[in-house]
Amino acid sequence: CESRSALHSLVCIPYIPLIPPLPLQAVRLQWHVVLVIEHQQVVGFLQFLLSGHCDARAAGTVLTGPAAIRLRPGLAREPDLLVVAPGDAAGLKGCRVEACPILIVEVAGSDSERRDLVDKAAEYSARGVPEYWVVLLHRRQVVVHRPGAPGREHLPEIAASCRVASGSLPGFWVDLGWIWQPAAVNRVECLKALLGSV
Repeated sequence: CESRSALHSLVCIPYIPLIPPLPLQAVRLQWHVVLVIEHQQVVGFLQFLLSGHCDARAAGTVLTGPAAIRLRPGLAREPDLLVVAPGDAAGLKGCRVEACPILIVEVAGSDSERRDLVDKAAEYSARGVPEYWVVLLHRRQVVVHRPGAPGREHLPEIAASCRVASGSLPGFWVDLGWIWQPAAVNRVECLKALLGSV
């Protein structure tokens, strides 16, 4: 078929961007190395719990990347997980989230610790995000940011007990033991425990 061969030759043409080459000094690449399997397991586990909780309680919509939150003109971040309040969910379209999430969760490795604990915390706070969790896989810690009123200094908290509970998503909590071994726990039983506790 002539149209099929024409399509095949069109598809097989290599794409060469038509931009002038940049001097090597002008190019800054950032490579973020994380424990990929562990990262995916923890994100998947937390997404399951958050989605189950939000669905059962009509508490919001859970999104993952490539959904990106617009922080200010020219800056957007793609968190691992974010929860948008029920009243803001109707306007979710495309890949940019214009609404302010009520909870953001990042799962971080040693290479992204500073960016997640300092840079993103400041950006999310400035955007008005009321709660931000950073799960530090390499330290086995969960750091919780609850900025409070704008302009007030806050100190992040390291989850000190065996359970971390959300202040912005009522009734949502996670047993830290579940987070450190998500492949070994029964996620359905974990969700039942979470939903049965309220």
